[in-house]
Amino acid sequence: MAVGLLVGFYVLAVAVVGALATGAVLLARSGLDASATGSVVVILFTLGVTVALGRALLLSRGTVGPPPGMAVSETEQPALWQEVRTLAGEIQTRAPDEIRLIAEVNAAVSEDNRFLGLVPGRRRMYVGIPLLLGLSPLEMRSILAHELGHYSARHTALGPVTYRGMMAIGRVARELGHTSVLGRAAGLYGRLYVAVSHSVSRRQELEADAFSARLAGPEAAASAFRMLPPLDVAWDRFTSEYAGLGEDLGMRAQGLLEGFAAMLEDPDVLMRLVGVADAKLPDTVSIYDTHPPLAERVARFDALPAQTPPTTPGSFLVSVPETLASFEESLFEGSDLRPATWSEVAAASGAARARRNRHVLGGLAGSESTLESFTTRISHRGPVGLLQGYPTEDERGILTALLGEAIADVLVQRGSAHFALDWAGPAKLIDADGTRIDLSESLRPLAESGDGGPLRAHLQELEVDIAEPLPIAEEEVPQRPRPPILGAFSTVWASPWSVLLVTPDGMLFAPLTRQERLTLYVRTLAGPGSLTRGSELVLERVLAAPLGELDTDSPLFHAWDAIARAEVSGTSGKVVLHLTNGQRRRLTFNKLSATAGEPWAVVARHLGERWIVR
Repeated sequence: MAVGLLVGFYVLAVAVVGALATGAVLLARSGLDASATGSVVVILFTLGVTVALGRALLLSRGTVGPPPGMAVSETEQPALWQEVRTLAGEIQTRAPDEIRLIAEVNAAVSEDNRFLGLVPGRRRMYVGIPLLLGLSPLEMRSILAHELGHYSARHTALGPVTYRGMMAIGRVARELGHTSVLGRAAGLYGRLYVAVSHSVSRRQELEADAFSARLAGPEAAASAFRMLPPLDVAWDRFTSEYAGLGEDLGMRAQGLLEGFAAMLEDPDVLMRLVGVADAKLPDTVSIYDTHPPLAERVARFDALPAQTPPTTPGSFLVSVPETLASFEESLFEGSDLRPATWSEVAAASGAARARRNRHVLGGLAGSESTLESFTTRISHRGPVGLLQGYPTEDERGILTALLGEAIADVLVQRGSAHFALDWAGPAKLIDADGTRIDLSESLRPLAESGDGGPLRAHLQELEVDIAEPLPIAEEEVPQRPRPPILGAFSTVWASPWSVLLVTPDGMLFAPLTRQERLTLYVRTLAGPGSLTRGSELVLERVLAAPLGELDTDSPLFHAWDAIARAEVSGTSGKVVLHLTNGQRRRLTFNKLSATAGEPWAVVARHLGERWIVR
């Protein structure tokens, strides 16, 4: 049905062009006085629609980039290949020609077929490293059987056609303009197409689940699906809090994926994941989801009769450390980050963070402030008055946390403490004997009730001089290197008009030139399509500029840890950034503007709970 809708879309596109052309001819032959002018207008409009449709449909046939992940040969991973071939034989389907390891909590299959799937092509299987590290061999067998089941039922035959059709319809809508009548019609047709094709995908997933139950047993299949949410949580936490440690210092953790395996074995982490696994599974989906709800799938497995599980090898990966090291090299190919041990990265990253936060607090508290004077300043229950616009509770919490970082910096700088890796952390402060220094218990009374007594006693116990100055010189603060760009949005009103550049370290606003501002104003009067093209040209100019010209030390750069929260209006295109120094930055953007990547999604991911949609 999805293919039928796709064919119907192409037929409809040709019919629209034909109807417009016929209208132009009829108007020219009508004999009306205005026929010449009217014909010219209709002809030009027809040509514009034809060019837009042609561009979109031709672009949809563009070349696809290289497949993701790292290919592993049968010589390198004989156990994994043997298991896949054995399962393919059981299912009576052709085994994949290529197995690729990917850095996702996912597994998938694809097939480069031709002529609507009638001529088979190269088959690829993608296996997520987190699955191989987090699932048991029997659970992993159920995942592989599910993916091979898609081959057996020929679910992959029309997959590329369906995907390219989705891309083509989307490009047509963008070329015609989302606000135009034809653009809106293409958008509605696209939503119908996605809803129909994804309903087919949900049915196919249930069909593939039957192979999991038959070849690994329903218990193992259900267990594997129950493990997906906790593995997702663990992998998201690892990639957001640990994988990037040290990047701002030009370092990266060596043995990155071995670190994920170690995190999964940490007792504190295991307790959290057990809580996620025990939580209620999602039991509803939207019409645009490609997979049925996990609760329905697990319930289907639980309803099947139990069976004796087959024998499986201890691990599908031969030479696990070597495999993970090779995969890690592929991830950082071309990177100039210096490999270091997890301990070195955690110590350096924690020290740099404490140093920067002490610098922030020193700027807020004033040039003459000390640990004692600042503790005295917030030793009361009312607002402190350093962060404008914040509720008292939030302000006191932020300032107390910064004070804790400043104390940690004092201890690190004098050599009596250092930061160590903590999978529940990501870093903990420990003394020379390896004993953890926990400042939270003595800081909590200060934050909640203004009682500075416990903190002063703790500082005396740690032999910290309460007269220690808070401010430090700018040159003593670890500087971040120029970051790569993860996403961009053109244009944003951020006083002045700017292009928003999203980097691993924060948000950078590159101001428009005077000529660009004037040109955009003129394009605004010309219409939405012209405005969108103008913003695309601005974006191209900014992205082509050398990265060194984008000054991240200017007031137009905001590091992630300098953003207390961001309030987003879901309908008006407005964002308010609340900074830790008490300032606010109001952003206004036009939803027709050009983008590179998914800038707002990256911002939301970095800010986490600080990204608040109103």
